[in-house]
Amino acid sequence: MDAEIRKIVFEFGSIAEIAARSYIAYYHAEKYGPLGYLNNQNFQSEQYHAAFLQKLYQALEKSSDPFVLHHRNEKGGVYPFWVAVEEITFGALSLLYKNMLAEDRANIARTYYGIPRKYVENAMQCAVVARNMAAHGGRFYNRKNLKPAVLLPVALERAGVKNDQSFAYLYALYVLLPDEHRLTFINAIRHAFRKYSFAQPRYLGFPEDWENLILQPGSARRLQNHQ
Repeated sequence: MDAEIRKIVFEFGSIAEIAARSYIAYYHAEKYGPLGYLNNQNFQSEQYHAAFLQKLYQALEKSSDPFVLHHRNEKGGVYPFWVAVEEITFGALSLLYKNMLAEDRANIARTYYGIPRKYVENAMQCAVVARNMAAHGGRFYNRKNLKPAVLLPVALERAGVKNDQSFAYLYALYVLLPDEHRLTFINAIRHAFRKYSFAQPRYLGFPEDWENLILQPGSARRLQNHQ
């Protein structure tokens, strides 16, 4: 069962990561231009921005991806944001989003996720942790005290969901998925429980009637009412 959950987290974590890259790069480049990410005034902390650029340059220097080689050899080593952002990790992307100006974070969260920015920041952090757990054979079944704790909507809190257990982390990943992938994600979890019928949902922190709790129309959007 753990292997099945890791597979689900890794697959859909990749989808959430690609979506986040696209949203952040599109929004930032549209507002500040293709090289606006180089200007520390477009970010909250100059220190964190400098650290981000250092890691980015190291990744670009090591990269042999065709699109990076094209810009290195044909464009004088000038990388527009939508190219550069492809070379950073999901964790670095999460930190980059957190260091964007508050207005920009809020606009991205509202436009692409329909929820307040603090929930997107938290969901990205949790998705990165879950993805790393999946990649390194971490345990999800009967796992407690995961950090950071997930910011949950009122409906899940009232249902007794613990914000430091695996279900909460799966919900954080669900929040970050584009709408067209959400039902597929839920179906993958359903299939895992059918395949391993001895596995008890409560040992993953699942509440009773978990499907209806998160599949009800606009459930993720209801985070807006929990601020």
